[in-house]
Amino acid sequence: MKPTSAGDVINVLMHTRVLPVLTVHDAGSGDAIAAGLGAGGLPIAEVTLRTPAALDAIRGLAIGGEVLVGAGTVLSIDDAQRAVDAGARFLVSPGLSESLAMWCQTNGIAFIPGVVQYLCVIPGLNSLD
Repeated sequence: MKPTSAGDVINVLMHTRVLPVLTVHDAGSGDAIAAGLGAGGLPIAEVTLRTPAALDAIRGLAIGGEVLVGAGTVLSIDDAQRAVDAGARFLVSPGLSESLAMWCQTNGIAFIPGVVQYLCVIPGLNSLD
């Protein structure tokens, strides 16, 4: 069953033991990446937004439909919108941005903010209220 809501995506993420994090330099390698992930039993991947090829790679993986694809290194709402438009089903940010968290919540997108210390956990949880 393909996850249809942000809650479904979070559930998949919580039950996935390995989340491959990919920095893709060649958007044309999407088919090979999807095949490799499938062969390894990994139906999920995060593509970091660190290269010009990232959005095209997300688009290619999302179109194939075999991989639940998300975007990482999401730093702004503009990044989030471009990633979601490309087919990302979840977003990962290196830190907690309340505006980004609210945007994701409003748009029904699963969001995983990074926290460096325990003092960031409570504000992060509170931003989802």
